[in-house]
Amino acid sequence: MSDRCSALPFSKWPALDQARWNATFAIRDLLDATCPCVRWRPATIATVQQGYGFGLAWLDANDLLDPHIDPGKRWPPDRLLDYIRSLQASVSPASVVNRLISVERALAVLEPTMDRTLLRRAIRRLPQMWDNTRKRARLKEPADLVELGLQLMDEALKRPMTNARKNAAVYRDGLQIALLAMRPFRIRNFASIRICTHLRPQGAGWRLVFEASETKTSQQIDVAFPTELVSGLQTYLDHFRPLLAGDKYTGDRLWVGYYFTPLAAHSMRLNIYKRTSKAFGVPINPHLFRDCAATSIAVHEPEHVRIAAAVLGHRSFATTEKFYNLANTIQAGRGYADVIEARRARAKKTKRS
Repeated sequence: MSDRCSALPFSKWPALDQARWNATFAIRDLLDATCPCVRWRPATIATVQQGYGFGLAWLDANDLLDPHIDPGKRWPPDRLLDYIRSLQASVSPASVVNRLISVERALAVLEPTMDRTLLRRAIRRLPQMWDNTRKRARLKEPADLVELGLQLMDEALKRPMTNARKNAAVYRDGLQIALLAMRPFRIRNFASIRICTHLRPQGAGWRLVFEASETKTSQQIDVAFPTELVSGLQTYLDHFRPLLAGDKYTGDRLWVGYYFTPLAAHSMRLNIYKRTSKAFGVPINPHLFRDCAATSIAVHEPEHVRIAAAVLGHRSFATTEKFYNLANTIQAGRGYADVIEARRARAKKTKRS
């Protein structure tokens, strides 16, 4: 049986599924106590729809999709196991889990009285199959990531101005890497930063603010922009961002791409992936910055390990501990203050010379 098929779009779901889905979402505001989707954001709804669509597409491709029976009856244990095995043979372990979660969440909407114990059990057990060895090997000290960012910013400043816009892209990537290492936001929020809306001036510095409605956990984020990067941000705003924007982009998005448009989250991932791979020999995607931050706090300040939840914007420390803290397999390295102070010392020495 094959999983190599696109997700079935909502318009092609069985009529029964569409009707139940629409009926639930039409009244979900009145069902705060019982509706499983009452707090879902548009992005969550789209994710669940797509994941469930993958499941329907798999059923359809294998002649198993009966549009006239209840959604839950399409997933007996043997069929669910076949689907899991098909996923494991074609997508990453994380995608296997995410697609099963989407099926479970969709069925909670479509057939709320259904016993979903089997699905939940599979979801709980699957993460045990993840190979964390490769992930641990890619973890870096946040200080090393900050240093890489600062190096890229310096490199852009020293390059000949004949390639001014390319230099601007290098500087932007460096600032992003350094900022993500110090403030490891989720990429959706990080890519969406707007000047004066999310990046707000405050005295001689700045603050980064995201309202509760804009975050995954429905919690407001309000943190100071790192003092060490304020001058770098100002250089980007005054010099490099205008080079990237040219006279074609007049919007307020902080991160501007090479082609005069706001930098998309996907492009940002690829850029950071490329820069870190070149520097460290292994790629570090933006979400892994969050693991690096949580693990570094656990290693260097175990007595303050619970602040990692605040750093990552989690509702509770349990989430941080379960998914991000790999400190028990990581050796201690340099801290933030060490790399910043060392850099300041070198700058002072150069100035005196």
